Amino acid sequence: MRKNLQRILMTCILVACVMLLSMANTILADEIVLKNGDKLTGKVVSMEKGKLIFNTSYAGNISIDWHSIKSVKTDAPATLILKNGMVIKGSLKPTKGNKVIIETASSLGAPEMDLAEVTAINPELLPGEMKLNGRTNVAIALRSGNTDTSTYRVDGEIQARAEKSRYTVGGEYNREEDDDETTVNNWLAYAKYDHFFSKKLYGYVNTVFKRDTMADLNLRSSVGIGLGYQVWESPKTNLSLEAGLSYVNEDYEKGSDDSYAAFRWAVNYDRFVWDDFLQFFHFHEGTIGLESTEDITIRSRTGFRMPLRHGFTATVQYNWDWDNTPAPGNDRVDEAFIIGVGYQF
Repeated sequence: MRKNLQRILMTCILVACVMLLSMANTILADEIVLKNGDKLTGKVVSMEKGKLIFNTSYAGNISIDWHSIKSVKTDAPATLILKNGMVIKGSLKPTKGNKVIIETASSLGAPEMDLAEVTAINPELLPGEMKLNGRTNVAIALRSGNTDTSTYRVDGEIQARAEKSRYTVGGEYNREEDDDETTVNNWLAYAKYDHFFSKKLYGYVNTVFKRDTMADLNLRSSVGIGLGYQVWESPKTNLSLEAGLSYVNEDYEKGSDDSYAAFRWAVNYDRFVWDDFLQFFHFHEGTIGLESTEDITIRSRTGFRMPLRHGFTATVQYNWDWDNTPAPGNDRVDEAFIIGVGYQF
């Protein structure tokens, strides 16, 4: 009896092992053959700009030149974009020569085509598709007693990303009162359009408007053009560098108005750390006059965002603004430490 139980148990273990091995083979069922004869088994992740991202169990994601591939076989359906612009969801099956068949749920036995006709697999954005994301933060503090103080801070940004374009609009508003006397009252609004010449290089047009009544500034406006380089762009990490020319116009309540051409630079960086538990962000933008290098303005925003639930976030942020030639009687530096809550999508 005991021997029979042992045999049954061993048989069950062997069957389980076979099933697990079968499942592993199913998970890593995609296959590519290179023109030099090498064969790789794993999972096709995506293909864009002539580079195939292929996941293997021994080396993780690897990048392969699409033109060096002889054949591709995918087990699960993928989103494919053809050279003629057609979007198809199906599996790739190799045939003789450098040919491929795209099998869909309704088109088994589809005609053969060259592998070069496939220009993208599982792209981040489909042709004509636009991805929208944004955020907003609010910080309010009210105190009463020997002194009555109130603080209101609101900022937000919305970004729309297409395959070749990116639109960004945003702004912030800050106000503080101490015993019914206004101590801080300013706002800032900005808009920018980016056109991507390649996956990383882009040109931009931007405009920024700022008003600060406590600094005697009725309105500072700037409009500019330049080039940017998208070093990284992903849900986890983003980094862009920009440089260009701007025209700045400053209108003061009492001080002397001014306008000048300027060189502009900007850095925009964010990254999730600690298994996406915390997001560090840093934005830095500055202009320096071409006629007088004394005309320098810098705007910097640095902090951490902690995702909570259902898109809500907690934010700790440090703002640092520098105006090298402020209106008479005003400081060059304006800084603020902010703790608030927000929403991100």
